[in-house]
Amino acid sequence: MNTLNTITINAPTPYPVHIACGLLSSTLLINTCDAIAPNWVIITDNHINPLYAKPLAKRLQAHGLKTMILSVPAGEQSKTRKIKAELEDQMLAKGFHKETGIIALGGGMITDLAGFIAATYLRGIACITIPLSLLGMVDASIGGKTAVNTPFGKNLIGCFSDPAAVFIDPDVLKTLAPSHLSQGFAEMIKHALIADKAYFEQLNQHFSQLNAANTSILVKMIRQSILIKQAIVEADPLESGRRQVLNFGHTIAHALELTSNHTISHGDAVAIGLMLESHLSCQQGWLAPESLDIIFQTLKRFKLPTQLPLNITLSDLISAMQHDKKNRQGNVHFVHLAQIGRYATKQGQYSFGVDPLLLQTITQT
Repeated sequence: MNTLNTITINAPTPYPVHIACGLLSSTLLINTCDAIAPNWVIITDNHINPLYAKPLAKRLQAHGLKTMILSVPAGEQSKTRKIKAELEDQMLAKGFHKETGIIALGGGMITDLAGFIAATYLRGIACITIPLSLLGMVDASIGGKTAVNTPFGKNLIGCFSDPAAVFIDPDVLKTLAPSHLSQGFAEMIKHALIADKAYFEQLNQHFSQLNAANTSILVKMIRQSILIKQAIVEADPLESGRRQVLNFGHTIAHALELTSNHTISHGDAVAIGLMLESHLSCQQGWLAPESLDIIFQTLKRFKLPTQLPLNITLSDLISAMQHDKKNRQGNVHFVHLAQIGRYATKQGQYSFGVDPLLLQTITQT
């Protein structure tokens, strides 16, 4: 294992986020599990199961820990109330009691689903999160949000539940296709846009190394994204105010995912959302036009999409936005940028209602 970076998230239940190459095969991971519970359920998907879940299960079992793997089909279609209930029933049938922990091993879909199961199984058991996607490392695994999707929208049923620990091993990113890496870049760009102009410039400076999965650069950038999210989450752990800014780009992104039946990936949807919601920030008088062009060039540099797919209609998108969690008094609310590196705020507000007719102008650019 390389040099260990540990960030402690001082949420209602503090937890460590460990970052190091080689963590997945480290004694730290096994010893942490041993200290928490004698029984473990690894929740993963069918792509990750043979690559990472089975070897981890063998190591846990060799250490004397009872371990079972539960695997679901890869993709957002598995993040449902039905799948959650099926996994819980399997755990109950196998007699997993309160002295059990869950390991969420996978991307954001798995960490959301497994974290929600851990929060509600027997009224709550421990969960260790091991994100295996860049998107999961910089975003989904930090902050204690757990949820499942519904036909009405993404992440509408869930709760806040902090993990016992998060283990981030950038070595696994070497095996990801460039298209999968880019999903995480969208969230990293979002963090930079809302909170850190210098980080935004670093992402642009190191884009070639990032695209090549240079682990030393990835570790630095992952850590910076986590520090940005840490500051926001600690200030507003239950999303009653400031934490809304982490949803920049996501009002449109979640609507895109819903209307496309999740055929558009989360990262691509976020990238489109970042571009269109930046355009909206510009139209609303917050963001300078030259900044809008810089954001466009950055997204293109990371090979991320910036326009709506041709098969998505405006009426479908606006209809899907009606279920966004930020909405108030029937209005669709958006987070705005004041400039690159700073979100907009006014009189304690972090998101702002927008006339749906105005959305037509931004989606046609």
